[in-house]
Amino acid sequence: MLQGLVWATAAGFLAQNRRNLAILSLLVAGLLSWQFAMLATALAFAAGVFAFAFAFAAPRLAILWTALALAIWMMGAPLLTPFLLAQPGLETMLPASWAHRAAIWSHVGALIAERPWFGHGLDAGQAHIAAFDKRVVIDGLSMDTLPVHPHSASLQIWFELGAVGALLAAALIAYGGWRLADALRHDRHAAAAAAATLCGFGVIANVSYSVWQEWWLAAMLVAATSVIAVRSLSKVRAIG
Repeated sequence: MLQGLVWATAAGFLAQNRRNLAILSLLVAGLLSWQFAMLATALAFAAGVFAFAFAFAAPRLAILWTALALAIWMMGAPLLTPFLLAQPGLETMLPASWAHRAAIWSHVGALIAERPWFGHGLDAGQAHIAAFDKRVVIDGLSMDTLPVHPHSASLQIWFELGAVGALLAAALIAYGGWRLADALRHDRHAAAAAAATLCGFGVIANVSYSVWQEWWLAAMLVAATSVIAVRSLSKVRAIG
């Protein structure tokens, strides 16, 4: 929820000329993102900061490029992930939680290759976990290679729905980004909130949660509503 609310909050303050409150909200969110040993949240926040600043300089491009990057990753994840994981000495450099993710992604990549076109079925990891899961030893601990879901939205869609599902998802992301970019091209505050939220959620979605978790879907809806609220503030300011 931090990633879903902070950008709209900061953009809303800026739309009301409350720069100090905007800076304070970003500082607090930044500090919180580094707590609890959650590197994924910190990475998402850092990416969001870049997208937030970029959108003030180029509102339309920031949203378009963010959406395009997520769509490209959606399509290329099964090919790009093994390439990244194949870097020499990577396993010894990663903390245990990320080494576990690497093992999950490698295993899921092999499962995707078994049924690349239509996948193994919706929510297959949870429905048939005994058939797909294996054990791997990391730092002396035995861990699952498919703990219900792959900890990557892109790989999960490929695993469950195959290339057909991934193509539809990528097309939806790209089309949604294009329409959003056009709608907010003249509203820097709303564009900044949208681009940063999309970027932050995109990072977290590809390293953490299941696509189908209800609270995660609800968080995205709340974030979208927050961006709409910023858009309304901008309109009120323009009229005033």
